[in-house]
Amino acid sequence: DAEFGFRNAIILNPDDPKGHINIGIALKNQGKLKESIKAYDDAIFLNPKCADAYNNKGNALKDLGKLEDAMNAYDKALSFEPDFAEVYNNIGNVYQDQDQREDAIKAYDKALLLAPNFVEAFNNKGNALNEQGKIDQAIAAFDNAINLRPDNAEAYNGKGDAFKKQGEWENAIEAYK
Repeated sequence: DAEFGFRNAIILNPDDPKGHINIGIALKNQGKLKESIKAYDDAIFLNPKCADAYNNKGNALKDLGKLEDAMNAYDKALSFEPDFAEVYNNIGNVYQDQDQREDAIKAYDKALLLAPNFVEAFNNKGNALNEQGKIDQAIAAFDNAINLRPDNAEAYNGKGDAFKKQGEWENAIEAYK
């Protein structure tokens, strides 16, 4: 399995933070969040300025419901790599979890400013706008995601939800297809 392969890579090159990050990702994907955080901390120990490690640690902390700690990890990542679009997207997700839609949308917009083809940020922005009742803007965000990745089921589902919210059942059904 992936975790085993990454552990073998660390045996060969124990001072490479990327190997520890990869183990952390494999552990997180298995639902072993606390263990994944330990792997990210190992990467940070090897390279205290490793923005990827802080970003991934933030994701695991977010999944544990430790939102303040997650934000601190994301802030640390940005201190080393200020144009890290994925971090802004993840910050938006924390704001979403806290029902702070305006802050979430600002974070998604920052991610999109840095990475204009960031499909996930368009999806997330669409969801936040939809939850605010800004249906037309939500549909536009989902359309951007669909234009970038036409097989994006999440965007079609979000667009369908937005149309449904407006009572546009035929458009909703079309989007859900």
